[in-house]
Amino acid sequence: MPTAPTSPFIVELDSSQALDPAIVGSKAASVADLAKNGATVPPGFAIPANAFDAFIEPAKSKIAEILAEVDSGNPASAFEASDAIATILSSLPTPIGLAEAIASKTSNTDTATKGLAVRSSATTEDLEGASFAGMYDSFLDATNAQTVLQRTRDVWASYYTGRAISYRQRQNISHENGSMAVLVMDLINADAGGVIFTRDPRDGTDQILINVALGLGEGVVSGDATADSFTLNSDTHETTNRDVKDKAWMFVQGTAGSTDRVPVPSDKRSSPALTDKQLLAVAKAAKTIKNSSGNDRDIEFALKDNIVHILQSRPITTGAKNETEFLVEWDNPEHEKLHWQTGGKTASLPLVVDYVYIQSVAEKRSVDYTGQYMGRMDMKKLVNGWLYSAATPRDPEELKSRLFKHHLMGRRYMEKGTTYYYETIEPVLLKNLDDIVLSRPADNAPIPDLIAHLRQAMTIAADHMNDLHWRAWAGFKPDHNQTKQFEEIVENSDAVVTDLTLGLDHTTSRLTKRLIGLAELVKGDQWLTEVFDARDYKSLFARGNGKRSEVRKFRARFKAMMKIWGCRNGLGYGAAWKPTDPSWNMKPEIPLDSIGSFVRQDLESLGRSHNELRQRRELAIRSVRKSIGRNRKLRKKFELMLFRATHHIKIMENHNYLIEQRTFGEYRESINRAGLALVREGTIDTPDDIYYLNLAQLESASASDNYTELRSLASQAKEAWTENSKLDRPDFIGTKPPEKDKDKDDEEPLRGISEDGQTLHGEPSSNGAFTGTARVVITRTSTPPNVKKGDILVTDNTGPDWVPIFPLIGALVLDKGDNFQHASLIAREYGIPCVIQTKEATKKIADAQLITVNGTVGTVTLNPMVHKIGRTQPLSS
Repeated sequence: MPTAPTSPFIVELDSSQALDPAIVGSKAASVADLAKNGATVPPGFAIPANAFDAFIEPAKSKIAEILAEVDSGNPASAFEASDAIATILSSLPTPIGLAEAIASKTSNTDTATKGLAVRSSATTEDLEGASFAGMYDSFLDATNAQTVLQRTRDVWASYYTGRAISYRQRQNISHENGSMAVLVMDLINADAGGVIFTRDPRDGTDQILINVALGLGEGVVSGDATADSFTLNSDTHETTNRDVKDKAWMFVQGTAGSTDRVPVPSDKRSSPALTDKQLLAVAKAAKTIKNSSGNDRDIEFALKDNIVHILQSRPITTGAKNETEFLVEWDNPEHEKLHWQTGGKTASLPLVVDYVYIQSVAEKRSVDYTGQYMGRMDMKKLVNGWLYSAATPRDPEELKSRLFKHHLMGRRYMEKGTTYYYETIEPVLLKNLDDIVLSRPADNAPIPDLIAHLRQAMTIAADHMNDLHWRAWAGFKPDHNQTKQFEEIVENSDAVVTDLTLGLDHTTSRLTKRLIGLAELVKGDQWLTEVFDARDYKSLFARGNGKRSEVRKFRARFKAMMKIWGCRNGLGYGAAWKPTDPSWNMKPEIPLDSIGSFVRQDLESLGRSHNELRQRRELAIRSVRKSIGRNRKLRKKFELMLFRATHHIKIMENHNYLIEQRTFGEYRESINRAGLALVREGTIDTPDDIYYLNLAQLESASASDNYTELRSLASQAKEAWTENSKLDRPDFIGTKPPEKDKDKDDEEPLRGISEDGQTLHGEPSSNGAFTGTARVVITRTSTPPNVKKGDILVTDNTGPDWVPIFPLIGALVLDKGDNFQHASLIAREYGIPCVIQTKEATKKIADAQLITVNGTVGTVTLNPMVHKIGRTQPLSS
C-alpha cells in the first residue's frame, strides 16, 4: 500500500505521483517504475520539480532575460550566462518547509554508515535524440539533512550550467519548458557496479553489453574508473566476449561522506569485476527490466553481497547507424587525385592537429634528405575533425637513389667502428633536450611562459620524431639474409645464433634492472611488501614514514630512477599510446605497479638476469671467434655483422628513450603544466581540456592576458569532437590505394587459425617454445598489465610501453607486430618465445587458457595435452 505523503516537498517512490516524469523527472519516475515491477532499488524519495520552480520563482524573469541574451554563435555566451545565474541562485532562500521535510525523511536513516546519493532528475531528459547524458550534476557525498539540502540546491543550480544551456539551445529545447526534480536514495557501497545495455548502443546489435568496475559504478558512468566489458547472448546469456582489464583505481564510499578514489589491491587488479554467477544475475535482471518496460534499456546497477541493486533505467536512444554524410571539400583539385588515408579511431583533438601540421614539415624535410619511405605521407588534411595524410608526389627513382646513398653513408660509418647515429644524430638530440630542460619554466610560472615553452616542446618533438628519427637509421637497411649468414658462420661452433645478442646494455635493459633491484629491496622489508600488496603508494611517500632506513633507501633509488626515466610515456612502435597518456612523472603509480609486478614473483628463479644473459652472449661470441680461427676475411665479415646486429638493438632502444620517451615526455609534461595553470586560473575545468584548444587560441589569450573565453572554446570543441567521432568516416579519401607490387606466384604466408581450430599460425619472431596459461589483454593502454611469472602475454600488439615487465612473461603472442619492433627485439634479447602476426590470437585464445607457443616455427597450439608447464630448450630453426 502506498505510503501517505509527508510533505508537498516529498514524493514517496511507491506513490502514483512518483510514476509521473512531469512531477519527479524522468530518472525518479523510472526508478519508481522499476520498484513497482519488482526490481531491487535502494530506498529513497523524490523532491518534486515544483520545489525547483518555487525556488527560482523570485528570479524567474531575471533568469529569462539572461538566457535571452545568450548568443549561440559565441561559445563564451552560455558560460557567462551560467555564471550570472549561479550568482543569483546562491542568494535565493530555500523554499519554506523543505529543510524540515528532508530532516523528517532522513532522521531514521543510518546515513553515518550508508550515506545518501542526491541525483538530478530533470523533466526533459532521456528524450529521443536528446539524452542529456552528463549535462546535470549528481552527488554521492550526502550524510545528513543539512548536506542533502545543500546538494539539492547544487542539483538545481546544475540546470543552468553552461553545458546544459548550450545543449538545450542546440536541441531547440526551451529553457522554460523544463524543470528539475531531485532523487535522494541510500548509497549502495557496492562491491562492483556499472552499466548494462540490453542492446548494443553502437550499432543496434541484439546483444547484452555490461561495463563494470570494482566499487561504485559511478566511476564507469563518468569514465574515471577502468571497467571490464562483457558481451552476452541476449537469449542464452552465454558470454561471447570478455575484456578484463587491469584496474588500478576504484571508487568507494568514504568515512566522512566523501567518495574516495582508492587503489585496487594487487590481487584484484587483473581479476574480473564480476564472477560468472554474478554476470548471469546482472544479465537476468536487465532482461526482466527490458521485458517489463517493453523496450531496450540503458541500466545503472550496483552489486553488493551478490544482490543486484538497480539505480537507474532509461531507454537506449542511440544504436542506429549514423547516416551523416562525410562531405569532403577540396581546396586544390590536384589533391583529390592523391590517395589520402587515416588510421585514427577517433576524431583528432585540436592541440594534436597543431602538432601534426608541424610534424608534416619535419616529415617532408626528412624524406627530402634521406628518401626514407616511412615519412612520405607528409601532406595533411583535416576533414570533419579527422586527419588524413597523403604523400607529396616525388620521383620514385630519385627517392630510391637518395635512400641508397643514405644507407651507403651509414655503412661507411660502421666500417669505421661507429654509426651515423652516434656521430651525428645523438649529439643533436642531447643538445636539444638540454635546451628544453634549461628553458623549462617552473610549475607556477606565468601562463605566457608556459605556453611559449609548449610551442618550443612541440616543435622539438616534431623534429626529433619525424626528421632525426628517420635519419638515424643510416646503414641499418633491412637485410633478410642476415640470420642465414650468421647461421653459416656459426655452423662450425657451439654457439646459438640467438645468443649473440642477449643481455645487451641499453636504456631499456638498465631500466629493467632498476625495476628489479627496487623490487628486491621491497621484498626484503615486510612493511614495504604490504604497501605494494595493497598498492598504498600514498603511505610509501607519506611524511614521517621515511624514518625507516629501507623506506629511505627505496625513496632515494626511486627518485634517482625517475630522474632518468620519469619522462617515459609509452610512445613507440606498437604501443597503445594516446596523446593524453601521462608520463611517469605525472602518474608515478605506473612504474610503481611495474615494480609491484616483480615484487610478487620469485626473482631468483626468473632466469633472465642480465648477468646470466650477458655471459651466454660472451660465451657464444668466443665460441664463434674460436671456430673462425685465422680466417681474416670471415672474421671481418662476422665482426661487422655482429656490430650491426648489436648496435641495431642498442640504437633501437636508446633512440626510443631520447626521441620518444624523453622528447615526447617533455612535450606531454609541458602540455600538463600549461593545463594545470589554466585550471588554477579558473579558465578550464581539467588539465586535459587544454587538448580541446589550439595554439592560436592559447597564444592569443596569452598575448592579451585574457583567458576568459578558453572554457567555452574548449567546451564547444569537445562537443564538436564528440559529434565528429560518431561519423562513419572512410578509411581513405581521394583516389583508391595504389595496387601493391606483388608477384602473382608469391603465396601468402599461412596466418590465423587452422581448419581444425587447434593451431594458430603466425610469423616466428623469437626462438624457443613455452607452455603456460594465457594472459589475454584485448583493450590495451600504455600502462603495463599486471602479470604473473610464466604468463603468456596475448594481445594485438605492443611496444616499449610494456617492455619493463617482459622478464616476467613466459612467451608473447601478437595479432599484429613486426620483427623489427621493440617487442620482438626485447623478446629475442631475453630469450622469450614470440609469435607475431597471428591475426586473431585475442579472439581465439581465452584468458587463462593453456597454450603452447613455438617461436621458432611460428605456431600457437591451443589446449595442448602436456604433463609439464614451462619452457623447453630453444628449438632449432
